[in-house]
Amino acid sequence: MNTSSYTINPHIISEIKRTHEKVNITNHPLINRIVSSTPSMDANTIIARNFYHVTEHFPRFISAVITNMTNSYERMPLVENLFEEHGRMDPSKMHIKTYSQFLEEAGISVNRIKMDTPCLGVTTFIRAMIDTCLHYPYLEGLAAIGILEDMVQKISPIIGLHAKETFSDISKISHFDTHAEIDIQHSHEIYALLKFNSDEEIASVHRGLELGAYYYNRLFNDILQDVMDSEAISIEEQKLATTS
Repeated sequence: MNTSSYTINPHIISEIKRTHEKVNITNHPLINRIVSSTPSMDANTIIARNFYHVTEHFPRFISAVITNMTNSYERMPLVENLFEEHGRMDPSKMHIKTYSQFLEEAGISVNRIKMDTPCLGVTTFIRAMIDTCLHYPYLEGLAAIGILEDMVQKISPIIGLHAKETFSDISKISHFDTHAEIDIQHSHEIYALLKFNSDEEIASVHRGLELGAYYYNRLFNDILQDVMDSEAISIEEQKLATTS
């Protein structure tokens, strides 16, 4: 995917680099746990359940920013982004659908996790992103989505490779390959839209990058804690079973 056609302000490039250095999502303990060990099926289900709800709601973040932008021309890349999130109107290629297919082949029931309530951190993340994208200067929401897309494309190849090694017969791994490719394009498109004409607008971009990275890192913290809490309960239940 050619991203050289997008002109990104050098100041923005510097801020993006600084944000990734501050929050290196590829080294998050949750990613390390997923790829460095063999989580139980219960742990896999908890992780999948939480990310399912994030994936399902992600298009709403884009919709919120589109609503908040007044320039029709600048909205166009985001409209196309939203179009691709919906499989370019092919239901079988919607991102939530390809993710669901991947989960089913990994032995995780999508019908089950759809009905389960995600951890409180997921709800907080979703509400925080929608609020940022809809109720604050659009540059904040735009920058927040840009850094999220960027982080997703960084972790997708890591998770995809681990899935290929773990599930030898899986065929829907293309979900992660697609994200790794499309999200590079999307993040560059969004970064190219981060134009500013005042110190206030520069501050909005900085704040958006920092908020997006903070929200995503905190989401990972909360999902990891959800797994650890569940495992602690399971261990306690086993102890009670052996002593009763």
